[in-house]
Amino acid sequence: MCKKYGYKLGRSLSNNDPLTNNKTTATKTNCQRKIIKKPEYEFVEVFQNGMKKTRLIVYTGEEKKFCYEYFWDQHKNRYHCCGCIRKSVRAAIYNFNTENEYIMLINNNHICQPREYDSLKLFERQKIIQKPDFEIQTIMKNGSEKRTLVVFVPGNRKMCNKYLSRNFSQQHFYCSRCHNKRHSVIARLCQDSDETDEYVVLGEETHICEPKPYVSAKSSQELIIDSNGFMFIPKPNGQSRIFVFNPKNRNMGYELSETKNSFYMCLGCHQKRKSVIAKLCQKDTGEFYIRMGPNQKHVCQFRKCHLEKFEENLIYPPNFIFYSKKTKRPHLILYSSEDQKFCYDFRCCANNFFYCKGCLKFKHNVSVKVCQALDGTEFLRNGTFEHKCTPVELKSILNSGIKILKKSGLTLDGKESEMNGKNSIFVEPDKHVFIKKEEEEDSSVFTELSLT
Repeated sequence: MCKKYGYKLGRSLSNNDPLTNNKTTATKTNCQRKIIKKPEYEFVEVFQNGMKKTRLIVYTGEEKKFCYEYFWDQHKNRYHCCGCIRKSVRAAIYNFNTENEYIMLINNNHICQPREYDSLKLFERQKIIQKPDFEIQTIMKNGSEKRTLVVFVPGNRKMCNKYLSRNFSQQHFYCSRCHNKRHSVIARLCQDSDETDEYVVLGEETHICEPKPYVSAKSSQELIIDSNGFMFIPKPNGQSRIFVFNPKNRNMGYELSETKNSFYMCLGCHQKRKSVIAKLCQKDTGEFYIRMGPNQKHVCQFRKCHLEKFEENLIYPPNFIFYSKKTKRPHLILYSSEDQKFCYDFRCCANNFFYCKGCLKFKHNVSVKVCQALDGTEFLRNGTFEHKCTPVELKSILNSGIKILKKSGLTLDGKESEMNGKNSIFVEPDKHVFIKKEEEEDSSVFTELSLT
């Protein structure tokens, strides 16, 4: 089967061939069949909706001003007249690509009128773009590689239209800006038969969006920062921070504050009324990373990294213990001295928060929150308020008939436990803290923020 035209090749003349059997020829003539040879016909390749198709053109005279146009029917392996579909005026080819090639017109009694060759609509559909008038860019987007088709505006290579690749194919592209306006503008990347030169075939629809300034592939790349390049810092007020290290000096870097949906904004650039946005993501392997949209550049200066300020609100074992006192919720002992003789006594409330019992008597809330490390070890995130109460002796609590617990036991209820909820906090062995979001990433919000 010929891949280009869709019919069998190499068919040789035989006793049943119309050109060698007069009886057969006479019979088919009575059935309104006609045999023609080149140059009475030709095949024309056209592109419709980005797809390459073949048309058979049969001329009605030697001047070749008028003709009949046939399309290929792959189900019946025949060509059909475009204007006589109901009449089923067909054509078949024999001995393709040989000296004896010819066309047999079957039921040649047309009910349509011949078409003017120069006015055929098929030529209007041929919008072929050759290099260097287009460019294929491979960029990083949403943590994965994406192919983008750039078609330059004729006569102005500083302006272009961009097409995004479809998910099902790396050869089919569409204009996302027109798509957002419910208008389909497509393009297809093709190759010649020898698979050397590439070219682009545009669809029939034209853009309703305006061309954009050309941006090189290097400038369009997303910036990816792996886990070694930043530190996550949880905050008791719910507004976490990220510190991105300067590769040349890890004591300096940029400080970013959480906005929403795992998006973080550079504080230094925000003070200068510049929006630089990053998003905290997680790979399938569990490793965290930051991605930033293209064309985002800091306008602020590096800040000094104060690790003591970032980690002062985190409390690790063995500076606390959990205990049970015949209640459903656990209690907490937080040591106030290095010798562990004095402590503060906390009781558990909703959402894994523990409140100091002594400070509650003064109507003053001093709280800590339970979090979980990657190895399952629990740690505390301390609040910002200082105690108004006086520490109590540890032995007074131990002698009151309590039971020491290895863990808080709050992981059973996902709604109350931050360890099973949507905002689980993890700490690496080196005390660098990362946050895991189980919610699906909102790439559309990221694109909107990162391109501002």
